[in-house]
Amino acid sequence: MGGARPCTLCGVDDSPLLERMRAAVGNRTHRHLSELTSASTESVRRYLEGRTPPSMDFLSELCRTLGVSGEWLLTGRGPMRSAEASARALSRAGVPELLAALANSVESLIERVERLETFLSTMETRVRGRGAAPPGAGEVHEATFVAGRAGFIARAVPERSCADDRPDAAARGA
Repeated sequence: MGGARPCTLCGVDDSPLLERMRAAVGNRTHRHLSELTSASTESVRRYLEGRTPPSMDFLSELCRTLGVSGEWLLTGRGPMRSAEASARALSRAGVPELLAALANSVESLIERVERLETFLSTMETRVRGRGAAPPGAGEVHEATFVAGRAGFIARAVPERSCADDRPDAAARGA
């Protein structure tokens, strides 16, 4: 934004944080921002008029819901949008940092697949347990639906052997 605007109460120039908050929210109404951030409309109004310092919860939700970089909002450094910050960091990263980030992503995906496998196993046990009981109102449809979804997910996620989890497995395959 251009120059600092004076505070409506005391006539003191607005803080850089307040200017960045106003730039981030644009033309959104106080009511809309209160819905986005779970803050009261009155609190949002006070924050954006410079009457009350914003809470960390408000700033955090503002950044999350508007896709604004927290570093930019608090300090003015870096790009305004979080997505631009990620792209900027990737463009400046060296090979070791990129490989480390890739390894972390792969580990995270493996953990998610393992949790999914545990979930499917639990669901399969429940479905089999329901199959032995006499069907009640809606049980057959629910069991059929759950079994179908579990089968779909199981087919979508290829099975892995324990050898695939060992670090030396990749070296042997290469």
